[in-house]
Amino acid sequence: LHFEIMIFGDLALYCFIFFMFLAGALATWKESHVSVDVLRDKVFRDRPLADAKHRVAVTFLSIVILCTFLPQVHRFLLRALKYPEYGTLVRWFNTSWLMETFAVGMVLVLLHLIVIAVRDTRALMQIRNTKDGGQS
Repeated sequence: LHFEIMIFGDLALYCFIFFMFLAGALATWKESHVSVDVLRDKVFRDRPLADAKHRVAVTFLSIVILCTFLPQVHRFLLRALKYPEYGTLVRWFNTSWLMETFAVGMVLVLLHLIVIAVRDTRALMQIRNTKDGGQS
């Protein structure tokens, strides 16, 4: 009948946002950066120095990419705070919390990436300072 069923639009939006949060948090927690780790494991097997360099490079690249998106996320946050949007099915339900939560999540991911970068940089320095240059 081509009638829009409003609850499905709201439900799809909430599911999409929930799974985006889950994917970002899980990728950062597992330190996989949504990359293909099989290739890295195969290329850097038995080469701890090269693996440590790769981990540091990928982490810093992830920080740079996330920082390029933060100004846009900040603008969305300010707009969500200034102009609340309400749900189509439940008129009193403010859906702006999705953007507010997204902004907080991005900041938390950035902080976690910084912690990972510091840890991996320290590990790289320790491998470099070993006698055999990280070949064992």
